[in-house]
Amino acid sequence: MKPHMHAIIVEVVFPIMCYTDEDQELWEDDPYEFIRFKYDVYEDFVSPVTAAQCLLRSATEKRKQVLDPVMNFCVQILNTPAETRDPRQKDGILHMIGTLSDILLKKKKYKDHMESMLVHHVFAETTSPLGYMRAR
Repeated sequence: MKPHMHAIIVEVVFPIMCYTDEDQELWEDDPYEFIRFKYDVYEDFVSPVTAAQCLLRSATEKRKQVLDPVMNFCVQILNTPAETRDPRQKDGILHMIGTLSDILLKKKKYKDHMESMLVHHVFAETTSPLGYMRAR
C-alpha cells in the first residue's frame, strides 16, 4: 500500500472530496438543506467524504513521506490559472487542506505559507459567483 498511497489520494480521495453533480442538484433545489447535509454530524457516520477525510489524515499522520507529495498536488491545482481550472477541483483541494489544517500548522514549512494561501485562495472565494465556493 505504501508505494500506492499518493495515487490512492489523488485518484480516489480527492474526487470524493470535490463538489459533485449531486451536490449541485441539492444546492439548486435547497441551499439550506445542502448546508445542513454537509455539516450534519450524524451524516458523518455514513459518509464516504468522512471516510476519505479519515484516510487522508491517517496517511499523512502515520507516513511522513505522504504529506509533501499531497501538498505538492494541492499547490499544483491551486496554481492552475483560474480560467482553466475546474472550480470543483479547487473546492476539493480546499477541503483537503482544511482536513489537514492542524497537521499543516504544526509544520513550519507549511505554517509559514498558510496566511498567503488563505488570502489568495480562500478569502478570494468570498465573492465567488459560485455559492458552494462561498459556503466552503
